[in-house]
Amino acid sequence: MVESTMSILAIPFRSTRLCSRASFDPYLLLSVACFIISRIIFFIAGVRFDALPILIFWQFIDPMLLETDLLESLVFLHIQPPLFNLFLSMVLKASPHAFPLVFHAFYLFCGLAITLSLYILIVRTGAPRPLGFALTLAFTVSPSSILYENWLFYTYPLCAMLLLLVLLFLKTLNRPSFVSAFYLFLCAAAVALTWSLFHLGWMVLLLAILILRVRVVTRKRILLASLVPFALVISVYAKTLSSSPASG
Repeated sequence: MVESTMSILAIPFRSTRLCSRASFDPYLLLSVACFIISRIIFFIAGVRFDALPILIFWQFIDPMLLETDLLESLVFLHIQPPLFNLFLSMVLKASPHAFPLVFHAFYLFCGLAITLSLYILIVRTGAPRPLGFALTLAFTVSPSSILYENWLFYTYPLCAMLLLLVLLFLKTLNRPSFVSAFYLFLCAAAVALTWSLFHLGWMVLLLAILILRVRVVTRKRILLASLVPFALVISVYAKTLSSSPASG
């Protein structure tokens, strides 16, 4: 995610001149430094990651089933999209005794991605870099950010994915290509498979906006790039419909 975010530093939102000036940005490096320093300070102050929700939240499949019977559990999971539970299962299987540390590292990674994406979005939409740094820092060290970064729930990863999605959307609008569109809709599919608020209709709207905004010659590439991500989401919808008690 961070590598994808860093690669978007060269996207011209308004002009190619802005792109050339963005090759080195001390305020971006300062934002990253402040993120790292703030997390060290909060850790020293006693802030610790809370992995307890995996044992008690109804949104999560029982940890024993995540480790021993993941496939059947996901097939019959109707109240939640499957992606976050799949992520939980992968971590539990890989690190059954150190999963809180793995979760914490992942959420710190999401926090860094949010910091990078937020600063880039603010600056690339016309704000001065000092203002972009100040706004990013205010968000980075806000109590809500610290809370969600240290709480095992899908809210914080979703924030990171949505910011990355906006960057990919702007990149595809400015320089439409199969690769950029594929990553855009893959990110959109990940969001839709994490929280049901972002459903298939939302992805269709995203595709429609792109189709209307890009040139006719690039529309076919956009449509082809969206096929696999759309197929992933539709397959989950079909699975849920076919395995629901009403369908039997």
